[in-house]
This record gives sequence, C-alpha cells and structure tokens, in this order.
Amino acid sequence: MLASPLRKCILTGVNLPSDFLIRVTPRRVSLAQGLSGKGQRSVAVLLGDGLEHPKFRSLRDRRGFYVLCRADVFDRFQMQSTWRKYLRDNPTVDAPSIVAQIGHLLRLRVIQEIELLAARLQTRPQGACEVPLVRRLTRAELAALRATGALPYDDVTAVLVLPPLNKDPDTKSRPAPNATPSPDSTAGQLVGTTASRFPASELLSPILAEDSDDLPPEVQPRRTPFYNGVTLFPSREQRAALHDELSNLLTIERRTRFSERGRDPHSRKSDGNARAKGDEKASHAFVIRSGTSTLTRADTVPVAVALWRLRMWEGSPWRYNAGTWLDIA
Repeated sequence: MLASPLRKCILTGVNLPSDFLIRVTPRRVSLAQGLSGKGQRSVAVLLGDGLEHPKFRSLRDRRGFYVLCRADVFDRFQMQSTWRKYLRDNPTVDAPSIVAQIGHLLRLRVIQEIELLAARLQTRPQGACEVPLVRRLTRAELAALRATGALPYDDVTAVLVLPPLNKDPDTKSRPAPNATPSPDSTAGQLVGTTASRFPASELLSPILAEDSDDLPPEVQPRRTPFYNGVTLFPSREQRAALHDELSNLLTIERRTRFSERGRDPHSRKSDGNARAKGDEKASHAFVIRSGTSTLTRADTVPVAVALWRLRMWEGSPWRYNAGTWLDIA
C-alpha cells in the first residue's frame, strides 16, 4: 500500500499513497420523469470512481480528486468549498448516497480480487499440499486464536470470519449472490441490529517471545487483522457472493491437493480430508496467507489490500492533527 502512487488529499493538503485515498469524480445522473410528463433531466453529482478492479471497470472520468478513505469525511466535505476549483460543474454532494455507493464498491473490490485470485490458482495448480494459500481454521484453532492470538502459520495476512447464510424463513431459499456494481435492497438490513454492534475488524496481538522486551520502542510487533464478515458485508446478497468466491477458492485448493497426492487413501486421510469430529471440524474462519513461500503460487496481497481499505472506510472517525498521517490506517 505504501508503494502505491502518491496523490494529494484535498481535505488535508497532504500527499499520501493512493491506497489510503478514495478517488471522487463528477457524474451526470438522470432523474426520474416528473409528474408533468416532461422528459428526464440530469444533474451533476459526486461519486466514487476507480474503486473496482480495472479488469471489470476502468475510470469513468479523468477529472477528479482524492479524499481520505474514511466514510465520515464527506460530512466535513460539504462544509468546504476548496474542492470546487477542481471542477467546471457545480455538482451536488449527497453524503449518504456517496457513502453508500463507495462502501458497496469497496466490498465489491474484495469479491473481485478473490475471483481473480481463484483464476490465478487455476492457471498454476501446484504446491497446494506444501503451501496452502487459503483454508479454514478448525474450531480448536479458532478458539486458540481468540484466546491467545496464536495462528497456525507465521505468514497469515488476514483472518475473515464468514458463516454461510441461512435460508429465508418465508421463501425457504438462500439469497442470490450479488457481485454487481448496483447495490441491492438489503444493503442496510443489519444497520442498527445486534450484528452491526460487533466490531468490523480488530488487530490480533501476537504472542511475544521472552526476549521481546529488548526491542526498541519504534519496532512494533506484527498484528494480524481479524475481520467480521457479517459486519463488514451487511448486504446478504453481497455476503453470499463473497462466501461463494471463498468456497470456490477452497474447492480449487482441494482439487489441487487431490491431483498431487492421487487416490491414496492414507495420503487423503493425512491431508485432513477424512471426516473430522468435534473441535477438529472446520470453523467459519478463513485464513489468507502471504509470504515468500506463497508467492511461487499466487499473490494474495491484492486481497489483503482490498480488505484493509474496507477496514479504513468502516473504521473509527478520522480527526485532524491526530498524531501522524499513519493514523488514518
């Protein structure tokens, strides 16, 4: 993220890596036809741009500027007028609409990056036995993680808890996955409910060695982000799409292990494909690895960056002059 191109935030006037910023552009949006029967008219509004992966959608407008990757900045954004000098039009700033649109696209970017990761794994289906990129924690591993912060690998870059969706009690069916730029009707279903009161993410503190007290104060131990998928993805349809993509990743990994080890029942049992019992059953927690050993198979950094940008967007309110610019992360 620190290696992304530098761009200037119009709110702070500071040059920051673009992964810490959101690009905003003016766009003409058509209004619904009025009661008078006259034709549609359009107005200029500000919307997020360049948030999806370039393979799916490129920039819509070359005119634009950057603001901090925080949902609450648009409340302060309306009180400033310095940004209007960057545009020829006088666009409308509808804070709730632009926040909902940007949040939906940031979540969509996570789904897109996982889809592209699955495509890269299919082109190089080797090494799943020695270096699994994505797998589920067992119930025992998840309990140990919550209690002590212990992880099964040293190169875990993210932990995402995402249970499968239950069937609707009325329709008796699960929601259809939505991986499109258009938000669905249940985008705000969990707002104000019990699930939304859980933190969207937290940083797990590692177990420090006995000689860690000798480290200088500026050296901070690595902390692994722990994401709550239900809070991060309040839309049931979008959460269903995310779960489908993660399940597809696990299927690719499982097929790769099967093709490498063959049909030997002993190797299949040692690989964990035998029916597990008790705490050895798989939990709803997915771990994503990123290190020197995983780069020989595929790069999971884009997935980690997409999750971290969503964490910044849904994080605590940003304040002026609160420490250094690193506080926005």
